[in-house]
Amino acid sequence: MKSISSEELDLLKEHLIQKPFKYEEVFNEVLDHYATAYEKSTADIEIVLSELDQHFTYRKVDEINSRYFNDLKKHLRKSHWTIFLGNFRWPQLMYTVISGFVLLLAGPLLVDQKWLAISLFALFGVSPALIGVYLYFYWLVRKIRGITNLKNAHAELFGMAFGFSAIYMQLPNLSRMFMDDSFRLLQYHPMLTSGLLFLGMILFITSMIMIFSKIKPSVI
Repeated sequence: MKSISSEELDLLKEHLIQKPFKYEEVFNEVLDHYATAYEKSTADIEIVLSELDQHFTYRKVDEINSRYFNDLKKHLRKSHWTIFLGNFRWPQLMYTVISGFVLLLAGPLLVDQKWLAISLFALFGVSPALIGVYLYFYWLVRKIRGITNLKNAHAELFGMAFGFSAIYMQLPNLSRMFMDDSFRLLQYHPMLTSGLLFLGMILFITSMIMIFSKIKPSVI
């Protein structure tokens, strides 16, 4: 089996970039498909391109774009929910109970030391959002430098994790809608404070796992 040269790989990239790809992940997977087909073939690269183009038409690429994004979205939702529920199933339930117990014991300290509770709350709520901002600007810089004009589907779908984090961060503020203005959810009761931070810890862990989930698009 022959190996594709860097010049031939550049030729493949220039050829494929003319097709209506939307996402880096789809483009890279189809590029790999083309390169592998060429390495396994005894024909010239132009003939291989012509043969594969009969399958990867503009309509086919559009179809792969849509299917990949929808599959990724469904997978991330399912994974997030599965991982979240997994914290309450055996054997991971044991670690969940231990973590909850530690937070419960630390409840009085969290109430007395307001800075500690607020710091943990910010960690669980803000960290996923900061990673999302990083992913966005990472893609934006690559686009500005001309490295790619394609979107990164994982970065685009990070809005899901950002949405969970944004809602969580608003919980203390929502309490003012139903309580006196002097009421502060993170300073009200040790058990309530511990429970809220425990929920945030699970949100933080599941969001991190969801962000780094990788799904390959089906190109066939």
